[in-house]
Amino acid sequence: MMQKRDKAQNDKAGKPGAKPGPKPGPKTTTKRETTPSEKLAALLRKESLLVGRARKAKEDLKAVQDDIRAAWGEREKVNRELLDEGLEA
Repeated sequence: MMQKRDKAQNDKAGKPGAKPGPKPGPKTTTKRETTPSEKLAALLRKESLLVGRARKAKEDLKAVQDDIRAAWGEREKVNRELLDEGLEA
């Protein structure tokens, strides 16, 4: 059992005589200047995405409100039936 564990550790560490290669440094990117037109285009795209999300959220809200109205109507119907039964008894 110990041999399996030792072998697994050796496999992870690599070959005993091998030296590790140089570690890659952090990637550096040069920040380029953006023009006002590029900034405006990015903002317009962002606005478009947000408008789409808002429109979808509004549709979802309307659907949920319709479901609430339907459930409320069913509840009122059941309440009326229960009241009618209670008055008859």
